[in-house]
Amino acid sequence: MDWQLTRKEIKAYNKKRPRKARKSICHAPARSLYFGKRGEIMVCCTNRSHLAGRYPEMSIRECWESAQVMKIREALKTGDMSNGCQICYHIVRSGNYQNMMGRIYDRIPANRNGYPTRFDFELTNTCNLECVMCRGELSSSIRRNRDQLPAIPSPYDDAFLRQLEEFIPHLSESYFAGGEPFLIKQYLEIWDRMAVLNPGHHLSVQTNATILTDRIRKILDKLPMSIAVSIDSVQAERLESIRVNAKWDTVLGHIHEFKAYCDRVGTQLTISYTPMTLNWMELPDAIEFCNRLGIDIYFNHLSYPRHLAFNSLKAKKLREISAFLHRYDPPAQWLANRKSYLDLVAQIDYWLREAEEKERAGVTPTGLRDDQWFDALERYLHKEHGAGKADALFHEIEGSILGILESLPGDSSRDRLWEHLGTVGFPSMVAFVPGKSQAELQAALRTAVQL
Repeated sequence: MDWQLTRKEIKAYNKKRPRKARKSICHAPARSLYFGKRGEIMVCCTNRSHLAGRYPEMSIRECWESAQVMKIREALKTGDMSNGCQICYHIVRSGNYQNMMGRIYDRIPANRNGYPTRFDFELTNTCNLECVMCRGELSSSIRRNRDQLPAIPSPYDDAFLRQLEEFIPHLSESYFAGGEPFLIKQYLEIWDRMAVLNPGHHLSVQTNATILTDRIRKILDKLPMSIAVSIDSVQAERLESIRVNAKWDTVLGHIHEFKAYCDRVGTQLTISYTPMTLNWMELPDAIEFCNRLGIDIYFNHLSYPRHLAFNSLKAKKLREISAFLHRYDPPAQWLANRKSYLDLVAQIDYWLREAEEKERAGVTPTGLRDDQWFDALERYLHKEHGAGKADALFHEIEGSILGILESLPGDSSRDRLWEHLGTVGFPSMVAFVPGKSQAELQAALRTAVQL
């Protein structure tokens, strides 16, 4: 498939962007690096198939100057989104510009000395929650309790922290995710360095709002942070059923404390909300909740697990959801939240049209869930191999599969891939992987499924 945006699509998207930002569809590869939990270093959080490099095999500087990063930069200048940018390709085409991750980098200035000006940290999956839409790769509690797998070892050592000291003074922004950031020890050390080397840059944290200790309060006082709170319901029972181990009263209390803090130090509190099949009926309530508190809300895009994603639903159900959401008219006085809501509804309407086209063509999804397959693969690898080899094999196979899924033109092709994977034994998969590049693995799977 050709992942090239048309001139018309580029022009429509650029109308919603600052004029100075329009030289490229996305400036992430020219301004940022994203540090993943297994040492993978990327240009952004959504492009996980085309790495800048891997730590500790490559230093931060080597990743920043890698040929892969240069390739992505040049491609995006022409609207070519074939280098791992397929998720954002669909978002631009649907017109859901508010959810376009690339807009984050429009506001970030370039550095005159060639340094990255934004760092995103996802150094470990340490987390106290077991959210139903999450996986062990993203939550240590899920990995330990649900998956019953050993912890993911972190490659980020003291040498990594020392390398950061060269780059921290040049940052305009930094972003910390997890797991749960306020439980991650490496972040405490990084924040101590930032408080000395660059306390004035814009620092933001994505938290589940269950943890707020005196140690964290002291850090907040010396290093002002913007805070994004992840919640997926504003009703106690539903939130606690989705975000397992969370308590609504605790979360709500911390939201109010964060709001007072951000108002005091001049930073921003936002709500990060993941719409899915479990909570669509209270999306208007979420808007009203945020409006009452004076907080902006942003809606995340959920593709996997598929049984919770809107784009896995049949047209009949999507039609019901669309009709319900269209009946609510968000108040105009809180314009940002109104726009977030209307853009989300436009995205759902786009999925509805896709579902109707699939059903007219007689396409029936296989029903195989990606989280089931990946979890089964990881359990097999840890049973048959030592933890170190198992983790390396899993990461390589997962990266290849996710890279192929991102590049496929539609759900019917993805369904064919999952159907094929369901027939391939894990021993055969493991026997084929070692020594193959990601490109070779992707080519082999594409040929086998005739994609």
